[in-house]
Amino acid sequence: IMALGLNVVVGFAGLLDLGYVAFFAIGAHVAGHFGSAFWAGAAGGDGIAVLVGEPAASMPGIHFNFLIILVLAIIATTIAGVLIGVPTLRLRGDYVGIVTLAFGEIIGQVAVNGREIEFFGGSLTGGAAGMSAVDKIDLPFLEPFGALNLRPWYWFALGLVALVLFVNFRLRDSRQGRAWMALREDEGAAACAGVPIVRTKLTAYGVGAALGGVSGAFLASYLSTVDPSQFTFSFSIFILAM
Repeated sequence: IMALGLNVVVGFAGLLDLGYVAFFAIGAHVAGHFGSAFWAGAAGGDGIAVLVGEPAASMPGIHFNFLIILVLAIIATTIAGVLIGVPTLRLRGDYVGIVTLAFGEIIGQVAVNGREIEFFGGSLTGGAAGMSAVDKIDLPFLEPFGALNLRPWYWFALGLVALVLFVNFRLRDSRQGRAWMALREDEGAAACAGVPIVRTKLTAYGVGAALGGVSGAFLASYLSTVDPSQFTFSFSIFILAM
């Protein structure tokens, strides 16, 4: 799923992104914030549960349904993707890669040191210790996913891959996809042909980041933890190689 998301940025739009792990990290932390006991002191010590079953509903902290967490992860990473795209608007080639690499490293350091950053009376991240006990996926009309039976995880992941593949193909054949590919082939010629360069670049970053956020939220739920040691430059290169 992350490779398909990066394919929008690198494959379709031709924008070298070496810091894609940042969106994986943001999506995972959204799952940690809204699907664990990280905010155990919220609401005067009582837990906040939205469309979740037991045992999460009776636990302290904030516990949203996983589908809501996916939406929140998409929103957060799309905003982050647009923000990273703004400094690269006047850059081309390797210089784009340098800026995105820096962004990925900054987010990684924030994840490690975020416990020292005050955030709504708590901390921004769990710091080097990470965020543990992230809720398992709990979908309507289905039993909550468990740690021992991996079959539901497999089918859910396979469904996500199929959905993201469908989105990729539809985007590739759309007007926006043709604009991305024109930008990839020759930015100057695309601009002369009437392609809005700024909007096209920012859209590519936003869509690619959103898919990275989805995969981050899923993996946080599957592993039941958010570990800052996952958010390294080598992971971005791994996804780029895919």
